[in-house]
Amino acid sequence: IINLLKDFNLVTPDNRDLYNHLRTSAVRMDEILTDVSMLLEIRDDPPILNEDIDMESLFNSCFGKVKEIAERSSAEFRQDFSCCTSLYATRIYVESIITNLLINAIQYRSPDRVPLVKIFTGNENGYCLFSVEDNGKGIKVADLERVFEPFRKLDYASTGKGIGFYLARSQAEAMGGSLTVTSELGKGSVFTLRLPGKALLTEG
Repeated sequence: IINLLKDFNLVTPDNRDLYNHLRTSAVRMDEILTDVSMLLEIRDDPPILNEDIDMESLFNSCFGKVKEIAERSSAEFRQDFSCCTSLYATRIYVESIITNLLINAIQYRSPDRVPLVKIFTGNENGYCLFSVEDNGKGIKVADLERVFEPFRKLDYASTGKGIGFYLARSQAEAMGGSLTVTSELGKGSVFTLRLPGKALLTEG
């Protein structure tokens, strides 16, 4: 209906504000339903971990999705994939997780400094680690686990839906991994995605 209003030139100066509000609400609701649908899919149909993923290529794809907001905030990015150049996992889930982490790093930037986002990899007991570190507002110790609760928003000025981290952790756990965070209020946060390496998956 919203598209038809525009197609038939029914949007006028008198109703433009209402039209824009309805469109924004509809798009937002569609995004929430898409996220909820993915959560149900994770619960009812666990993924098959059978895709070789080049980390640099994956990051470039994720960065393309956040490029506009990154440029608006003048964010600086540094990345190092030398410790884990590839993953064996479900690409659509990994891409969703990393995109969420990049958006968060930019959205919760500190007003006192230019955003700096560091992306780096590691290895730990057969697991591949992918970390996103920012120099943003940081998170209170008491809120570190609350950020992963569904529809939880610690900053009500945020335009987010409050489901991104919950979805990201659900996706990580569905792939046999985890998503954790460490943070210092006023200095920044580090979110770490930990996924089993190919050798562990083969053994399993």
